[in-house]
Amino acid sequence: YMYLSDRSPLSYAPSATVLEELSRREHHDLNNKDWHFLVVAQPEMSSIFSPLEGTVEESMELNRIVGPNNITPLEGSQATKANFLAGIWKATHIHIGSHALADLKNASPSIVFTGTGGQEDYLYSYEIMGQPIDADLVFLSACGTSIGKNSTGEGLMSIARAFLLAGCRCVVATLWPI
Repeated sequence: YMYLSDRSPLSYAPSATVLEELSRREHHDLNNKDWHFLVVAQPEMSSIFSPLEGTVEESMELNRIVGPNNITPLEGSQATKANFLAGIWKATHIHIGSHALADLKNASPSIVFTGTGGQEDYLYSYEIMGQPIDADLVFLSACGTSIGKNSTGEGLMSIARAFLLAGCRCVVATLWPI
């Protein structure tokens, strides 16, 4: 016996809209010398958010693996929404280690970035959908990035869905607090 996945490539999309958008994307055949990682780790936040253990270490390990020429690390005060949006155009891989806010009633889940004056800045899912993101992989190391308000016929209006609609080929996301 053979599994279907042994004979044919399989894809999963949370809705027909996302599947149609993904089918329009050009396939990349990249090797690691063509990679460029955009990594967000431990944005500065007010005391309402606890520090995220391990996010800086994740960034350092990715830097070690792919090399300093193939990575744009955004850590601490550099982990701003503006820096992130400026860096996504050349990223083949995006790794976000931050807090995220989502629930089943809110149609606009968000990722938390460094703001001004010790406050946070939020990147909302509708802002992500409006970006042309040509990344092969987005890894969301943040809480509840696969949850959101349910929309009939479209599924969950999550951060993960927003990245797929923006053009990302693959998104790894969470359903629970991390």
